[in-house]
Amino acid sequence: MSTKQQRDIQVNALPKGASYVQLHLLDAGSFIAQESKIHAGAQDTLLRLYDWAFHLYEPSTGQHVLWDLGLSSVWPYISTNTLL
Repeated sequence: MSTKQQRDIQVNALPKGASYVQLHLLDAGSFIAQESKIHAGAQDTLLRLYDWAFHLYEPSTGQHVLWDLGLSSVWPYISTNTLL
C-alpha cells in the first residue's frame, strides 16, 4: 500500500500595484498518448500529457483572456465581456 505525504504550504498574496492582472490556472485535463505518435523513433510507451490553460483578467479595463497553451498556433481568445 502506498501512502502520500501531505505537506503544509504557506501561500502569500502578491501585492497589487497600479497595474496588475489576475491569473488563474485552469484544470484543462489530460490525455494518454503513445510516445511514438509524438516523437519520431520513440518507443510505444504510454505517457500522460497535461493541457495547460489560463484565464487572465485585467481589472482596469475589464478585459478577459482565455489562453490554452495546447493550442499554440492559435492566438488567445480575448473578450471585453464577462466569460461564462
